[in-house]
Amino acid sequence: MILDEAILAATVDDYRHLHRHPELSGQEFSTREYLRECLAGMGLEIDDCSPTGLVVRLVNGPGPIVAYRADMDGLPLTELTGLEYASVAESKEAGGTGTVGVMHACGHDLHMSIAIALIRHLDLNRESWSGTLAVIFQPAEETAAGARSMIEDDVWAKVGQPSIIFAQHAWPAPVGTVEVVPGDFMAMADSFEVSVAGRGGHSSQPETTIDPVVLAAHMIVRLQTVVSRRIAPLDAAVLTVAYIRAGAKENVIADSAIFGLNLRYFDHQVRKVVLDAINQVLEGEALASGAPAPSMRVLNSFPLLRNDIGETERLAEMFEGIVGAGNVTRGTQKLGSEDFGHFGESASAPQVYWLLGAQGESSQSQATERPGLHSPHFAPEPIGAIRAGTLLATTACLSYLDGPKANQDRTPHASSEGK
Repeated sequence: MILDEAILAATVDDYRHLHRHPELSGQEFSTREYLRECLAGMGLEIDDCSPTGLVVRLVNGPGPIVAYRADMDGLPLTELTGLEYASVAESKEAGGTGTVGVMHACGHDLHMSIAIALIRHLDLNRESWSGTLAVIFQPAEETAAGARSMIEDDVWAKVGQPSIIFAQHAWPAPVGTVEVVPGDFMAMADSFEVSVAGRGGHSSQPETTIDPVVLAAHMIVRLQTVVSRRIAPLDAAVLTVAYIRAGAKENVIADSAIFGLNLRYFDHQVRKVVLDAINQVLEGEALASGAPAPSMRVLNSFPLLRNDIGETERLAEMFEGIVGAGNVTRGTQKLGSEDFGHFGESASAPQVYWLLGAQGESSQSQATERPGLHSPHFAPEPIGAIRAGTLLATTACLSYLDGPKANQDRTPHASSEGK
C-alpha cells in the first residue's frame, strides 16, 4: 500500500499542533474544534458525542461499518522534551492554587493524527472499498470516563452497528515495530481515595487525639500484605498506594488523612478477594485505633481489555507483510489499563487493539533508557510513527470493508470467536 505523501506531511503538521495544545480529560473542546477544521469539506458525517467527543463517519456505499477509536486527552504534566513544538498549555493544579503544565505524554496526539490520516487516505481511495468508516474521537481516556460517557450518549446510534472495532496505542519501542496480544490484553483497574478520620489536637498532647497519620500508616503497611498473602502467586494483582496527605503544621495533629489506592487484576474473582481484603484491613485498623471506619471514594474504574483472538492473529499476519515478520511481536498481558474495552462490550462486536512502536533513533537505543508513557520526556518520532500507524490502521480497516482490494480469505464481518 502506498500512502499519499502530501497527506502525511499535512498530518505531521496537525500532530505538532495537537502536541503543542493538549487539553485535560473532559476539557477537550478546542481539540474537538481543531479536528472538525481538519476534516471540513470532505463530505463527512460529523456528530458531537458526550461533552467533548466526536464521531466521524465516512460513508462510501453499502457494506459493513468499521469503527476505529482514537483518544484525545492530555495529562497534568509539565513537558521537558525541549521540542520546538512542545506544549504551551497549563491548567490549575489539582487540590492547589498553582498551575501545572499539560502534556500529551501518552501519545493521544499521535492517535488522533493517525485517525485523521486514515480518514484522508480512505477518502482519497474510495474506489478501493465500500462501506462505512466510523472514527470515534474519544475524550477522557485517562480518567476512564470517556468511553462510558460516549456510550451513555448513544454513540452506537451515531456510528451504527460495527462489524469490528480497532484501536492502537503509541508505545516506547522503535518505529516500525508492533506488539499484539490475542485474548486478555490489559488489566481491569480500580482507583479509590481513602479518607481516614481521627481526632486532632496539639502535638504535645497525643493522648487526647486519634492520630490519623499513624492510623493511615498502619493501614498502608498492612495493605501491602493483601497481594502477597491473599492472592495465589500465579494470579496477577497489583496494589499501589500512590499518595498520602494530612495536616499542614508540624505541631498540629490533624483531624483526618487521605491516601490514594490503585488496584489492577485480570480476574473478577481476584478482584473480589482484593476488594474484600482491603475493606477488612481498613476497618480492622480503624477499630484497633478507636477511630470510625474509613470511607472510600471511587476515582475511576477501567474494564478488562480483551482482544478477539482470531481477528488479532489475522491482523498480526497482515502486519507482518507491512513491517516485516521480525517486527511483529506476540506480546504478553499488560497490567496497564484502557477504557477501550467498554466499546466492544457495549456494541457486542469483536475488537482488536495493538501497540505501535513510536520512538526513533533519537529516543535512546536501549529500551531501559527510552522515556516511557506518562514521562515528561516522552517524544514520539512523528513522521515515522504516523506513517507506520496509518499503514496499520488502513490495512486493518480495508480488510473488513468490501471492495476490489478487500481481504476475501475469511468469513466476512464475523467474529472468529462467535460473538
